[in-house]
Amino acid sequence: MHKEKGFTLIELMVVIAIIGVLAAMIMVGWGAYQDRADDVVVTNNMNQLASFAESVRARDGDYGELTNEPEFTEIENEHPAGEDITVEMGADEQNRENRRYCAYTTMISDDSEYYCVDYNYNRGRVDDVSNCESPNYSCQ
Repeated sequence: MHKEKGFTLIELMVVIAIIGVLAAMIMVGWGAYQDRADDVVVTNNMNQLASFAESVRARDGDYGELTNEPEFTEIENEHPAGEDITVEMGADEQNRENRRYCAYTTMISDDSEYYCVDYNYNRGRVDDVSNCESPNYSCQ
């Protein structure tokens, strides 16, 4: 009797099934990693916006209209697709010349969470951005 070399059909099917299960597990986890990577992009863009706002204030003595600046457009263009940066601007009630800003955007991994930056150097993730509007213009 002579024994043939090679794999049986059952052995090949088991190996293919194992590879399929591993591939499925990797694909499920891959989406979460991509969302986290996009969250890093969101965080970096918002911190870049805050730094840009401070450079405008140092240059002009005021935050001016940040959204009209070409640098703001560049930051917004680098932002993940489908997510807008909302910028609220206003003046201090006592001193109309003392403009304030607050900017926020939705996080990619959790659309009920926002990343917020403001004129008072507050930066970070928040659940509520209602203070970002008049009269507070604050992330807190």
